[in-house]
Amino acid sequence: MKILFLCRDNPFVNSYGGAQRTNLLYQALVQIAEVDIFCSFPYLTTGYFKQNNGAIIPYEEESFKAVKKLSNIQRHYQTILHLFKSTQNYLGIEEPHQVKRIRSILKQNHYDYIVVRHVATLSLCPYLDKSVIVDIDDMPEQILSIRIRESEDSNRNWIQQLSWNCYNAIEKKLVGYHTNRMVRKVKNVYIPDKKYYARYSNAIYLSNIPYPFSEVASTVTLPSPNEILFVGVLCYFPNCSGINHFLSSIWPIILQKNPEVHFNIVGSLTSVPDNDKRQWENSKGVSLKGFVDNIAQEYANSSVVVAPIFEGGGTNIKVLEAMQQGKACVISMKASRGFEDLLMDGYNIMIAQNEQEFADKVLQLLSDTQLNQYLGANAKKTVQENFSFESFTKAVHSAF
Repeated sequence: MKILFLCRDNPFVNSYGGAQRTNLLYQALVQIAEVDIFCSFPYLTTGYFKQNNGAIIPYEEESFKAVKKLSNIQRHYQTILHLFKSTQNYLGIEEPHQVKRIRSILKQNHYDYIVVRHVATLSLCPYLDKSVIVDIDDMPEQILSIRIRESEDSNRNWIQQLSWNCYNAIEKKLVGYHTNRMVRKVKNVYIPDKKYYARYSNAIYLSNIPYPFSEVASTVTLPSPNEILFVGVLCYFPNCSGINHFLSSIWPIILQKNPEVHFNIVGSLTSVPDNDKRQWENSKGVSLKGFVDNIAQEYANSSVVVAPIFEGGGTNIKVLEAMQQGKACVISMKASRGFEDLLMDGYNIMIAQNEQEFADKVLQLLSDTQLNQYLGANAKKTVQENFSFESFTKAVHSAF
């Protein structure tokens, strides 16, 4: 069997959640087929085509002058075309030369299936039929909701805000309609969120799983009783806003009752607004560590891991990663999305309904070593039994 894998994340790296899922999907596919890769990096002018066990063939995108000219024309008609332009961005509609290149690859090679990572990448596929399988991951309307939240402006008057709300409502409807129309044409779709899994008759539930850890803590130490940890891509809006909310509404409660507590923020600082970085760095008891070479050491040094996520879509792989390390976690209701049937408050995790409860549960785990160890052990067991690479691979293979 031969498969063409279309993706926008480099399938050979695992530095963030999206790339990890791409890498795991690729690993699962090569177990059952010869896999060629066409990777088109978003927002960059380069990409590559790699045949099974062959050399990587780099390419540079063409027709930039034509694209620039098209953008200039669109700007002249921005008021009329903005709705359609935005909708197309979330569905990944691209320049025709990309599709032309893939059409040429398909003519030169016989593929039994085309596996597409993300709905937006479907724009690279010359046709949609029963030879196409799509890994949806985040739904386009989920991504759109995050972008809308990022674009909120308190300076709008009521007329502007009303117009903005109407525009967003229409755009969501259009994005949802076009997504459903495309998805129903393909053979199968992999979906990690059970809320959307039930929407399609051709859906296969493919849960996100924590990436298998290759590194170990460089020094074996007992976790400090007052160390709290957050791990995530810090420029991602739900993570950034979650940290801000934690520091403004939850952290003061914790500090008041335990002045010795310390909060470590770990993750890439690329594209994080300077105002946010300054706020985090200047907060009492907070260390902004940014990217670290050995994340396992950070987990080993921490007593409690928090996921104060209050908006956004998709599943929070950071929660499973911490549980995989046997850590006691306190998370928001939003952060449990996608894992509701396996995360049990007080057994393998702590789920907080509000800010006061979030602070109280963090303080409880910091002071109660026995409960902390109980939750950590059950958390690790839950991940091992339900989120293994073997179960992930089995679900991927079921489409074939």
